[in-house]
Amino acid sequence: MIREIVLTLAAGSILSGCGSSEVAVNKESVQGVIITVRVESAGDSKRASQLAQTGIDAIEKRLELLKDNNGALAKLNRERALAQPPEDLVRLLEGAERLQRETGMAFDHRYGEVRRLWALDSKRPGMPDATQLEGALQRARATRIEVSRERIGIEGQGLVDPGLYGLGWAADGGFEAIAAMGSSDGTIVVGPLHLAWGRAADSARWNHTFADPREPDLQYTLTPEAGALALLHPAANGMVIADSLYLRLVSPRNGQPSGEIWTLAVWCRSAAEAGGLVEAFITMGRRGATEWLMHHPGIGFFVISGSSEEYAAEADPVMGQWLTSRMK
Repeated sequence: MIREIVLTLAAGSILSGCGSSEVAVNKESVQGVIITVRVESAGDSKRASQLAQTGIDAIEKRLELLKDNNGALAKLNRERALAQPPEDLVRLLEGAERLQRETGMAFDHRYGEVRRLWALDSKRPGMPDATQLEGALQRARATRIEVSRERIGIEGQGLVDPGLYGLGWAADGGFEAIAAMGSSDGTIVVGPLHLAWGRAADSARWNHTFADPREPDLQYTLTPEAGALALLHPAANGMVIADSLYLRLVSPRNGQPSGEIWTLAVWCRSAAEAGGLVEAFITMGRRGATEWLMHHPGIGFFVISGSSEEYAAEADPVMGQWLTSRMK
């Protein structure tokens, strides 16, 4: 585990007197995921540090449930059933199943074996053997998951893996723990999932700038309001397969990465939902995602997509109000 704790004065604060504002920034690597929690507390450095560590601890607990070989999810995948399962695991899978239904299975948490064959969490993902991939897809499609407070059971051979929905769920847990202690300003980053609340959402630290994949001198900046943002672009979340660049996601429908979508951002109130919708929209494609959003207002969407013949950036009205672009 890598741990870094930084305590600073917030920008613009008064160095003496009651007007000062203390900021604690805690950064850790847990289960291979980089976590950064930044919390502000008026004039109280000790409390700022405590709040930030509370957030880190809550996220770490959820990541261990998700990713640790001895965690509850790994145990469920091995044993195929858990009696009296942990409440956190029940809540996670209930939420994942709800999003699975809402997206028509474009988001699907039964495809853990497919993700493992692609080695998406490794430094060098690679194209899996076609026969192995097809077998994993068939096993996932035939899998059924039953979730209740008394028992979670898996029927079939698929492996449960909530992917980015799970990372977002971990980030949400950090926010919930900090908010329960009365914090009104802060940011959380868990992999490509970002959360901001209070005044932190109005600061420059909540700006997200990234280059166009084909025109590096063209830069986009997103400055959304408080909430959750999932942002994937090739510089941070890309993989090269057979000399072609893709985002590090594969569709549960065919087990392949999207050759259409180059950069994708989703904004909503929950980091879990934002992460799950990124995966769903990769599966739906630009047009399918746009049609789905027509029936689900209040969600921000930005995509850079296309082929050698057609290439464009597009934002829905929610995200469009926060998007700017400029040449270097």
